[in-house]
Amino acid sequence: MKTIIVIICILLLALSGCSWSHRDKSLMAVYLAAETVDILQTREIFNNDDYYEINPMLTKENYLPMMVGGTILLYLMADLLPEGWRTALLLGAISFKGFMIYNNYSIGVKF
Repeated sequence: MKTIIVIICILLLALSGCSWSHRDKSLMAVYLAAETVDILQTREIFNNDDYYEINPMLTKENYLPMMVGGTILLYLMADLLPEGWRTALLLGAISFKGFMIYNNYSIGVKF
């Protein structure tokens, strides 16, 4: 859990100095918050026998590095895009992450 917090803080610090618009920085912050919730829900899925993870790529051993790595990759991709495309990518990522959180919540996964 401490690892998640440290990585998110590093990403937020990195974002604070970039040339992104305030809107895109805010969108990335929203994504980071949603990713944190999804990571916590995924941890609950792996630690509770009442649930199972449907993503075959995630295991109890690798879910944290995979999810954090995906977040870093999203940031790097967004940083390469021009502002309009960056905004669209971040909105899409937030929408997808929101769907995942809602789906987990609807089946009873809390954190």
